[in-house]
This record gives sequence, structure tokens and C-alpha cells, in this order.
Amino acid sequence: MDDLFCVKTFYTKHEAEMAKEFLESSNIVARVFSDDVGGTGPYLLLGTGGAKLMVDKADAEKAKSLLESLNSGLIEDDDDSGDDGE
Repeated sequence: MDDLFCVKTFYTKHEAEMAKEFLESSNIVARVFSDDVGGTGPYLLLGTGGAKLMVDKADAEKAKSLLESLNSGLIEDDDDSGDDGE
């Protein structure tokens, strides 16, 4: 991971860590960079630009695509939840 690229910024470190796990399940090595004083000051993320999800530049497009598909899937699942005919 010599040449890192920020694929997404999150409001919380927890959200960024979940996205990191998702990317790693798809064989993309990812890291989360955040300045929250080791977790003791999560409110500091708002002033420091959030938690950044970083990947190797070579994996950036694939990572962005995966994250977009995840977001699309969540929205579709929510929309379909009320259409089960009950």
C-alpha cells in the first residue's frame, strides 16, 4: 500500500471500519485513518474531516464500485421490505 487513495470519508470511525471489513472480504486491502485520540474523542472527527477509508490506488476504482453497490443494495432492500404482499 505504497500509493494510498481515499475512496470514502465517514462521519464515524465505526462506519469506516465496517466498510473496511466489507472491502477486505472482497480481497481489497484497506486502512482507516482517523484522528479521534485513540477512540476517546470521536467528536473530534467532525473537526478533522472524518474517518478516511484508504486503499491502494490500483484498487481504488474497484473499491468505489463495491461501496456504491453496497449502498445501492441497502436502499433497494429497504424499498422492497414493504412490498411482500402482507
